[in-house]
Amino acid sequence: MFLCYNAPADLSYFGWENEALPLGNGQLGVKVFGNPECELLSFNEKSLWSGGPGAKGWNAGLDGIGGKDAVKRVQDLLFAGKREEATAAMHALEGNETAFGRYQALGSLYLQFDEMRGSDHYVRDLDLDSASAMVSYRCGNVQFARHYFVSFPDQVFVARLDAVNRKEDEEQTQVFSFEAYFVSEQKGEATAQDDLLLLEGTVQDNPGLHAESGAGQNGMRYGYAVRFLPQDGTVKALENGRIRVENTSSVVIIAAAATDYVNAFPHYCDGGDPLRDKALPRVQAASQKSFGELYRAHLEDYRPLFRAATLHLGEPESAHPTDFMLKRFGKKGECKRNLITLLFQYGRYLLIASSRAGSLPANLQGIWNAKNDPPWNCDYHLNINLQMNYWPAYTTSLAPTAAPFLDYISSLRVPGRIAANRVFGFGSETGEAADGWMACTWGNLFGFAAPGFDWRWGWSPLCGAWAAAQMMEDYRFTGDLERLKTVIYPVMEEAALFCTKLLREDGSTDRMVVSPCASPEHGPLTKGAAFEQTVVFALFGAVLEAAEALKENDCSNILNESLLETISALLPRLQPLSVGKKGQIKEWEDEDAFRRFEKSQIQKQHRHLSHLLGLYPFNLIDETTPGLQKAARVSLKDRGIKTTGWALAHRLCCRARLGDGKDCDELIEQILKTTVLKNLFGTHPPFQIDGNFGFTAGVAEMLLQSHGGVIRVLPALPPNWSEGSFTGFAARGGFTVDVDWKNGRLKEGVLYANREGIARLKYDGKIMLVQDEDGNDVEIEYENGISSFRVQAGRRYHFS
Repeated sequence: MFLCYNAPADLSYFGWENEALPLGNGQLGVKVFGNPECELLSFNEKSLWSGGPGAKGWNAGLDGIGGKDAVKRVQDLLFAGKREEATAAMHALEGNETAFGRYQALGSLYLQFDEMRGSDHYVRDLDLDSASAMVSYRCGNVQFARHYFVSFPDQVFVARLDAVNRKEDEEQTQVFSFEAYFVSEQKGEATAQDDLLLLEGTVQDNPGLHAESGAGQNGMRYGYAVRFLPQDGTVKALENGRIRVENTSSVVIIAAAATDYVNAFPHYCDGGDPLRDKALPRVQAASQKSFGELYRAHLEDYRPLFRAATLHLGEPESAHPTDFMLKRFGKKGECKRNLITLLFQYGRYLLIASSRAGSLPANLQGIWNAKNDPPWNCDYHLNINLQMNYWPAYTTSLAPTAAPFLDYISSLRVPGRIAANRVFGFGSETGEAADGWMACTWGNLFGFAAPGFDWRWGWSPLCGAWAAAQMMEDYRFTGDLERLKTVIYPVMEEAALFCTKLLREDGSTDRMVVSPCASPEHGPLTKGAAFEQTVVFALFGAVLEAAEALKENDCSNILNESLLETISALLPRLQPLSVGKKGQIKEWEDEDAFRRFEKSQIQKQHRHLSHLLGLYPFNLIDETTPGLQKAARVSLKDRGIKTTGWALAHRLCCRARLGDGKDCDELIEQILKTTVLKNLFGTHPPFQIDGNFGFTAGVAEMLLQSHGGVIRVLPALPPNWSEGSFTGFAARGGFTVDVDWKNGRLKEGVLYANREGIARLKYDGKIMLVQDEDGNDVEIEYENGISSFRVQAGRRYHFS
């Protein structure tokens, strides 16, 4: 499965965003341009950030926050119905972005070739099955080929450049020459030594758009090393910091980059030398292996992940260039199924490339960035974007890629405790005691958990609780008890403790509500908004679910029984989701009185669907709540589909959860026509990778669902998806499912059981026949359209 093009990428930033091809191993990212005359390889190292503890004026966003007295004042005003005064008082609860920092661009490696003019037969592609990029072209009788990949096992970027003279049906090696140089987006200066190009320096402090402090060094050290290994010819270092390779027929290039960052509060620095301790040793170790050895190790690591899930929609893979298919679809609606399967697998590829164990989670652009002032800092937005990045991780059998998400959210606990103390007065100032932690809308590499500098988008103290609730998906899919016990449950339990302290009784309803709150990036200040109430419901439910699993496995000793009793008592008292006069899910508690809201704060087709989190990704709205399902459809129609890439992806996931296959198909068409760039990156605009991940999650949700203990087969199959198949889609409870369908109906399926228990399948029509892998009929119990049968771990079951 390929992304394929017949021209190189534009060498400008436009080309970087729209056309260049991405490679990555979770920590090191590279964009390939493929220019015959001057190759451009844009490099990123995911921990390369400005700001942080070493930057001038760093305060973790907490300076100037009014604290618990300011919170109480806002709450009192809201409960007294004085919204305007409460809104004015919210400015005392805004954070500070001084030295928040930004994700940085490392720089670009240029390969300037001698006398490379008049190329033709040009092809540039990205092979998703091998996670490698290829560039090939001819100059006269000479065929040039370039092969690129980024290795996770060896932690290096690898390239091989070859030339063959094809004259009169004979193939002979052809020599070529080039100069290599590095243009850094940092202040460091590249030097050349023998066959090595080296770069090291210290990141510049970038205080932030709204800060007055000047720039300086933030203290983060970085190092970059690239080695040139020609098969023949010569290689030498030039005085101008360049490498000259002459008269070679083949050359291998190996590169690595690193920083001294470590995700450990409060300093976030290991004090080492990133060039000599990390980058250079990786290059030297990889240099002892052949290109073939490096490539084989790369494939052995990557392919089991990528090949774990497949999707086919009844059409053979197209040989057309990718940009041609996009254009053809936009004009004539052709190539649709090819584009859907390609974009689905591209999302899985990008997640593997930008999120691997031991690295930081994928940010707003995954791992790729060409600016030191990227959009939205290229940070971690926790009011949906970071969570959306990992929606396809479990359903499409990429659970290992979620490890950085789990680690990152866990790392926010200590700084999150300090933020909870400064903002709400909970716990201690030092963050040593597990008294409750919080995180708001945006985060960085340095434990930033404070509200943003404008409450209208930055005040969401339950964003951390949302992320904690999502962590429970790991146990639901994998059943990893040790990870639940040591990582996930402690984070969720303490987030739930924070929620119990945050809740207040609303005297007008006798219900428990979050106050103050605002639906993310939209609308007025309120109390009991659907967003916050949904998060509390979901987190409390996840904690009780996890506690039950721990009790069943003799792990009761780690449970806070008093907190569990409090949660159980609070759940029925929480203000629930409700339906408004227009039949919609109410986003704000007094939504029916729109005249009281400022018109400028209400956008009819706003990108966020914060009031529908109970539909997706949580499961508070399903077939057991038909009234809320109906209201969710009203809300989705009201929001519309003229919106950004990631927002369309969330709409797709919601429609899939509702079983609205026709609407899913229309959303997919809108995504393909309006929010996909030439290199298939999703765009906000500008490029924002959660659109890719959300699309993949949405397509998976159309074909298989498993919330609420039931595996739903083809729940939102569009009428015109007449035939197709998928393999390796994962279901909660420890199952993997393969399905074939024909003429819009289930043909056959296979369920793989990773754990012993009961499988519960639902399809539009009964699952009438189940056989084990030995061909024996399995006894089925039917109830409410659900077929239940017992399974054994490690066995497969055929159903039809």
